[in-house]
Amino acid sequence: MVENSQEILQKMVFSNSSINTYLTCPYSFKLNYLEKKRGVGSIFSEYGIFCHSVLERYFKGQLDIFDLSSYYEENYYKEITQPFPGFMQNSAETYYQDGLSFFETFSFNKEKYEIKITEDKINRKEKDFSWVVKPDLVLFDRQNKKYILYDYKTEKLTGNKKQDEEKIERHKNQFYLYAYSLLLERKITIEEIIILYIRNKKEVSIPISRDNLLETFEWFSDVIAKIRLEKDWQPNLSKENKFFCDNICSFRKDICEYRK
Repeated sequence: MVENSQEILQKMVFSNSSINTYLTCPYSFKLNYLEKKRGVGSIFSEYGIFCHSVLERYFKGQLDIFDLSSYYEENYYKEITQPFPGFMQNSAETYYQDGLSFFETFSFNKEKYEIKITEDKINRKEKDFSWVVKPDLVLFDRQNKKYILYDYKTEKLTGNKKQDEEKIERHKNQFYLYAYSLLLERKITIEEIIILYIRNKKEVSIPISRDNLLETFEWFSDVIAKIRLEKDWQPNLSKENKFFCDNICSFRKDICEYRK
């Protein structure tokens, strides 16, 4: 028996990724989560997944810090298979070198921290919906007696203050949802959030408060309610969404009828 959209949505385990897909393009959400179409990856997702995997291996004790750059070099072209968009062909070497430089110079004092979580899935059910989060890294700072949420990003800060602040702002709901889930499921109170921008080799600290967590949960709940009421699933063909449509969307090549 084939499930209808409402049955799927009632049973669905939501995530930050699925919510962002809907907010970016409802039609892409429909193809992915309701029709279960198989899409294609992108150079940007492959690059991010690969860099995350190298750091995950380090924090799980599977790679020594001195082996990170050689592992990156040996596996880069095995893991990165998608081409850059035509107008970004000159970026291929830049991305490679940015990652290599990061892993060549990466330093971290494991003795200062207890590694609590590395890419663990945390499931939570509340109200009438379920969701899952997967924090990159949760540390306990032994000296300052506090928990820190670390998240890795492979997009690059531009140096333009306004643009960079907007980029950071877009990620806050993701981090606050992680912190909310960690508090309720693992009894871990996050006191500091740090974004590690890999290609900039830069850490950015994000403020956090109880109000942030509660407001984010309400926002998350509201978006899920909106998704469950959705009938039209219209594509986002706006000018601002063109880069996503052309280069990131999993259905950009053959499946999306609006691109034919």
